[in-house]
Amino acid sequence: MINHYFNIARFSRLLMNDIRLHKKIILSVTLTLMLFVCHFADYFFVLYVGGFILSSMAFSEYHDPKRAHSALTLPCSALEKVLSKWMLTSIGYALGLVILYFLLSIVLHFGKSLERFDILQPALWMGIGKYILLQSVVFLGAISFKKYALIKTALTVSIFCAILFLIAINVSPLFLVSLSGISLYYFSWLAPVFWYVTYLKLTEYELR
Repeated sequence: MINHYFNIARFSRLLMNDIRLHKKIILSVTLTLMLFVCHFADYFFVLYVGGFILSSMAFSEYHDPKRAHSALTLPCSALEKVLSKWMLTSIGYALGLVILYFLLSIVLHFGKSLERFDILQPALWMGIGKYILLQSVVFLGAISFKKYALIKTALTVSIFCAILFLIAINVSPLFLVSLSGISLYYFSWLAPVFWYVTYLKLTEYELR
């Protein structure tokens, strides 16, 4: 039963296939953003902006009639397909960017251009953790919207936040302050829900 839903060898092949499929867009987005922000303190800008762009395109082939059949008929489970996309656009992208910045900092450090990128700083890993949680919203939007997924996801979140703000400000200003303070805590519980809904939506695609 477990092998039916998840097989390590099968998942590894799928992940490598996704990397080959998306490597050009990953490199294009990352290097383009890095051209505008050359300082290593701007790692999080490249992580969030680049990661959200890539995440919004994670399921692009499933929305394309010409490519959807090939993607849906891959000999892998829906769980493996979702997990592969998630690994590539969340943990994989974040860690790959850390390695890239670290290697570049070593080269530039010897050239006395910049300080070495500190990969042991707690703030770095806290920021990556926050990215992984927030990325779950864009990940769900990627499979929910066929076109302009990032824009539509941002609009949906903005409308939801505006409604929540209006409710909170009418209840109590203190409630609004406390709500903003614990928002990340609640997001740590919501992120798995978004991932699970993404999985359910992919299974719906397979049943069509």
